[in-house]
Amino acid sequence: MAKQQKYYAIKVGKGVKDKIVTSWSECEALVKGYQSVYKSFKTEEEALEYLKA
Repeated sequence: MAKQQKYYAIKVGKGVKDKIVTSWSECEALVKGYQSVYKSFKTEEEALEYLKA
C-alpha cells in the first residue's frame, strides 16, 4: 500500500511563517528546538485553511 502524502502547515517556525511543506524531515528542521506552531494534514486544502485561521 502506498504511503499517504501529508502536508505540514507551519504557522510559526525557524525563520518561517505560514509555510506548507510535504515531508516530516523538512518540517522537523523548521520547528525542532523552536517555539513553533504546526500541524499535519491529509490534503493541501486543509493545510491552507489552517494557516488562514
